[in-house]
Amino acid sequence: MKLKFKCPVCGGTQLEEVQPSATVTSRISSLDSEGDHDHEDNPAVQANDDSPGIFFQCFECGAVVVDGDEAVNDCVALAEWLKRQTYNGKE
Repeated sequence: MKLKFKCPVCGGTQLEEVQPSATVTSRISSLDSEGDHDHEDNPAVQANDDSPGIFFQCFECGAVVVDGDEAVNDCVALAEWLKRQTYNGKE
């Protein structure tokens, strides 16, 4: 069963993963005289050793997914949280 996300704050349906202490690099493929530029596909993501981990939030409003008083910070915990939501009931 595919799990769905519905933001409890705004009702948005897009979820994003945030990695606050990751370094993302992307090669610039073109640059014009005004400073506009394009990136190559596939940016490189490197987690830093001091990373506090990840968290998940609503793409539309930025509300962080929480379980109790704690931010959900791993994929297994996110799946468990989503399974408990009424909109992901048995089909």
